[in-house]
Amino acid sequence: MKRWQNYTQRWVNVIPWHGIGHDGACTCGIGSCLDPGAHPLNEYAQELYDEGKLPANLAIVPSGDFIVLEVQQHGRGKWADLKASHKIEKTWVSTGMRGEWFIFFKKPSARVDLSLGDGVRMRDSEFLAPPSLLPGGKRLKWLVAPWDCDLGPLPAGLLIAVTKSSPARGYDPSSAVRDSAVRMFIRRMFLNQEGKLDGEPRREKVREQAVAFNGGNCPSIETGEFMSIVESVISECEIIPPPPKEAVDAAEFFGGEIVDHLSYRE
Repeated sequence: MKRWQNYTQRWVNVIPWHGIGHDGACTCGIGSCLDPGAHPLNEYAQELYDEGKLPANLAIVPSGDFIVLEVQQHGRGKWADLKASHKIEKTWVSTGMRGEWFIFFKKPSARVDLSLGDGVRMRDSEFLAPPSLLPGGKRLKWLVAPWDCDLGPLPAGLLIAVTKSSPARGYDPSSAVRDSAVRMFIRRMFLNQEGKLDGEPRREKVREQAVAFNGGNCPSIETGEFMSIVESVISECEIIPPPPKEAVDAAEFFGGEIVDHLSYRE
């Protein structure tokens, strides 16, 4: 019961799965079970479990307010590269029955369609939760538990790196107007950081603001398409000479902000 409470108090949906019996075999009773202690209960087993007569493991259902990245053993190198390239805050991490890691992030406001490869993927199906028991007597564990820290965000830069690109679409006047407004917003966010942030911290700040902006739109732009727009606008802004220091100082003095400085070059 305590295990259930640890999860439900943090809005993590868990369900019972077959466990490992006293004989070290799966409680499904099939001698040649391919996934001992790691598959759903059938109707009869569910009744036994409800009556307290069947030991069971727990499985996490990816849903609600979080997404899960599965890092398989051969994907740890790729994950290390991603961590080195992006500012990833401390977040929940659990182990899997085959040595994989399950890394939890807050669900982005925009629609997510991740494609990573090389042993790193988005997990959208149930998986064993700690402290589920494995056939050899070991239990799965949390490397970083939900009660140790808050759920970390998926950095915007990482979201760009692992998001599928959408196919090109034909010209649509309404979409063109929408994209123009989006580009104007991103440019404004970039220019507003003049004198405050620079380099990658500035780009990451703009990405985060842009993702939040897109999440508030109805409907939002598909993630891959939207992040392509964001990177395009950032690249354009970075080759524009910065506004004169006098203009920045004047904006700060009057409590304003630089929203567009292209005209000063005319």
